[in-house]
Amino acid sequence: MILLLRIPARKCFGLVAPTIVVILTGLWYFSVLYFQLQASLLTYQLDDITQQSKSTLSESSFLTRRLSDVSQSWTDTRVLFKEILHRTSRERKLVIWGIEEVGEDNDENNLIELLDVLYGVTISSSDVEVVNRIGFYRNALPRPLLVHVANEHVKRTISDAVTAQGEHLLETSDNVIQRLERLENPDQACTMRIKSIGEFQVVKSTDESVGSWLTDMLPLYDANRTKHILNWRKIWVAKKPFGNRILLEYDRESFASNSTKPIANYTLPYAWGGTGHVVMSGHFYYVRAKSNYVVKYDLVNRRMVRYRQIKGARFTEKEHSGVGCSYDGVKQSDISLQADEFGLWATYCTEKGGMKLALLDPESLKILKQYDTGWRKDWFEAIFVACGVAYAIRRFQSKPFLQVKYIYNTIRGEASQARNAVSIPLAPDIYGSIMQLSWITSTKRLHVWTSTGQIGWHNIDFDYATVQG
Repeated sequence: MILLLRIPARKCFGLVAPTIVVILTGLWYFSVLYFQLQASLLTYQLDDITQQSKSTLSESSFLTRRLSDVSQSWTDTRVLFKEILHRTSRERKLVIWGIEEVGEDNDENNLIELLDVLYGVTISSSDVEVVNRIGFYRNALPRPLLVHVANEHVKRTISDAVTAQGEHLLETSDNVIQRLERLENPDQACTMRIKSIGEFQVVKSTDESVGSWLTDMLPLYDANRTKHILNWRKIWVAKKPFGNRILLEYDRESFASNSTKPIANYTLPYAWGGTGHVVMSGHFYYVRAKSNYVVKYDLVNRRMVRYRQIKGARFTEKEHSGVGCSYDGVKQSDISLQADEFGLWATYCTEKGGMKLALLDPESLKILKQYDTGWRKDWFEAIFVACGVAYAIRRFQSKPFLQVKYIYNTIRGEASQARNAVSIPLAPDIYGSIMQLSWITSTKRLHVWTSTGQIGWHNIDFDYATVQG
């Protein structure tokens, strides 16, 4: 210590400074090594965490896939279960048309008795679980029965017996419910056999030899279903078979007067062709002239809401060209529209000339189902559809009246020739040819427009089974 004190300060600093540098350098070196070691440890730990995360993600993906598989399996099982329940329910359910409506309490007993009397089918009350009438209205015609039977054997026994009957007084089906329910307010009072057609009741005479007069098939209600948006007592008139697009609206009360003027008119987007038009739920349905397009026009808002082609349907491109698919007497009637208790129908021809009958969706105008009738349209004076059955009208030179000679039953999917042809008391030498023939579901009448300018209607007497008869 004494020696150090004796060393001059400058020499002492010269000895200590290198030592401090060496010490600091060593500290820095060991610090770097320490932090590198820590960094290596952290990197290793991060790698380990990353690997664990990948493993966890892999397990999560596997579990997700398994859960998805289980969910899909459960969904498939539910769908299959619903299908089994639906099939089982449908196998025990059938619709029967043509049984007199005398009171809901008597429907089951009447059904059992009529099956025994008409077809020799003996069933008991234990074979019939539920019997209900379908539809909102009760008119002159009976509504169909929706019957739940005990098992498929009972259903097959009833269906086979009714189907085997030559004259179809009753009709059964298990696939028409969906079609009926497509309509907002279906009037399902129906039967499938015409007994007779009443005398022609003239409403008025006109100078127009071709046209159609229409009432709304299904009343259009407001949101509260308390009043009609369009009064069903209105009448719409479409004059001429082509080249016109002005639809006239009349009040029913004053329509019969020749001095009556229309209360409204509608300028349509396109001219129509033929006389096969329909007014249903506040919409006017018609076929655009010289085309195979169907137009749906909203009478409330005065605008076109649908425009759809019936692909493959023949049509006349030029007047009187004779290459289309018209009725015998009405040109430009290549595609004709009708409406009945089941919906909106179109009759048209294929390129080969065969006549088809198609059920259209009133909303989209898409074809829901179509039938090859085996007929040619130019065989007939006119065709009308009622309760799912197409009735074809023929003219015979040897007979004074027109006749319903051919029938196509869409429920059975078969055409037939009427065993006892029903006459239409519309003498051709007085009234000429039929220009329009339309079944009006709201009045249960046939609307007619003749080539002599007579506008009128026929009542139809349908046949149905009664316990007394």
